[in-house]
Amino acid sequence: MPPITKKSGNEQKNTNIANLLAFFFGVILLIHFLIISYCFSWVDWITILIFSMLFIVPGYLANAGMVIVGGGKPIDKGKFWRDGRRILGDHKTLDGLIKGPLYIGIPISLGR
Repeated sequence: MPPITKKSGNEQKNTNIANLLAFFFGVILLIHFLIISYCFSWVDWITILIFSMLFIVPGYLANAGMVIVGGGKPIDKGKFWRDGRRILGDHKTLDGLIKGPLYIGIPISLGR
């Protein structure tokens, strides 16, 4: 088991802020759920959920399409900035840029 290290003042402050924000947005989510449950029936709620999924899932799949069909030569041809970082980052390829939208993004968009 690794030894427990004490966090610095700045790290502890950031952790406290993150915990406070997580609690705050959790409470807001609960209140939102209670209001929606009061205003709408369960059938309406499920219908909204299904239609929301029909709108967002094609976007997720189209975005993942570049990863699925990608590979090959990088767009920036392996060049680096002066500080050693890649110009466009790792794993940005021409195949992913062209084939991703062509093979996955556009057909999913047309199929909706």
